[in-house]
Amino acid sequence: MYFCLSESYINYVRVALAVAIIKSKPKDQNLQCYVSQLRTGLDNQQQDWKEKYSLLKQEMFKLKQQNALMQLCTGRHSAM
Repeated sequence: MYFCLSESYINYVRVALAVAIIKSKPKDQNLQCYVSQLRTGLDNQQQDWKEKYSLLKQEMFKLKQQNALMQLCTGRHSAM
């Protein structure tokens, strides 16, 4: 499924996000520092997700290899 978002809608979402960030900022914290802190947190989450994805991809490949080997050893030749 493909969604085509208009430029005006994208700008609307950006403004809404900016307002939400400003409203959630602690009063005693500088806005630039707060945004930097949020960005760092998101970057760390993204890196964690990528590492987990890579590990799961490797494990899935290993399990597929084990499955193929077991089928060869038992003499089963079914489509994978």
